[in-house]
Amino acid sequence: MPNLDAILESLKKYKLPTEQEIKFICDKASEILINLDSIAIVECPLIVCCDIRGQFKDLLELFNICGKIPDINYLFLGNIVGNRDGNNTETLLFILILKIKYPNRITFIRGH
Repeated sequence: MPNLDAILESLKKYKLPTEQEIKFICDKASEILINLDSIAIVECPLIVCCDIRGQFKDLLELFNICGKIPDINYLFLGNIVGNRDGNNTETLLFILILKIKYPNRITFIRGH
C-alpha cells in the first residue's frame, strides 16, 4: 500500500504520484464511492465548497483558512475539476486521497 501522506505532501509540491500509485488511489476510491448511499448525511461543523475547477492552489488555501481534514468536515457540491486551465489531476487526486483516509469527513456530490 502506498504512503498516502507522502503522496499528499508530494502533490502539494505539484509532483504527481507514479502510475501504480494513481491506480491504487483510483481503485481504493472506487471501492468507497460505489458503496455510498444515494443520500449523503454530513455532520457539522461543515465547510461547503463548490466550483474548485482544478484550482489546486486555491484548494490548499481553503484547507489552510477553514481547517484541515479530519478536524473539520467538507462538502464539495461539484465542479472539482475544470475544463481547461488548472491542476485538475492534482486536485482530484488530493481529494480522492482525503476521501480514502477520512471517508466520513469529506463528501462530494454531483458535478465534474
